[in-house]
Amino acid sequence: TGQARGFQLPQVWKSIQQYAIDALGGSTNDVFIHVALAQGDNITAINATARQFQPTGLEYVTPTERAARFDSYTADVRAINGSCSHGPGRMFWDKFAPITMDLRSCYSMIQNSERARG
Repeated sequence: TGQARGFQLPQVWKSIQQYAIDALGGSTNDVFIHVALAQGDNITAINATARQFQPTGLEYVTPTERAARFDSYTADVRAINGSCSHGPGRMFWDKFAPITMDLRSCYSMIQNSERARG
């Protein structure tokens, strides 16, 4: 986690490579990157950095796309669990919903990769 704008700093991505990817070992490493962009992020620099990892899956989400996904996701949650507190200022909406939404996107990349392998 962290700000996308710091991702392209060599000390950041090399640390991720060393301590999160290489440390897991194994003969191959599948890397999936999901970046929620903020206004003003340098997509060219972030993309160049992401390519250092030779990712199996790579997804960028703009602020507009993220807002639309959030609206759709929270509507789904309300439909399933009507007792969940609604609206800004509520723990679920402010903290858990955005993280869960991002994780769902990451899991989707992994599932698609596994399906393609057969």
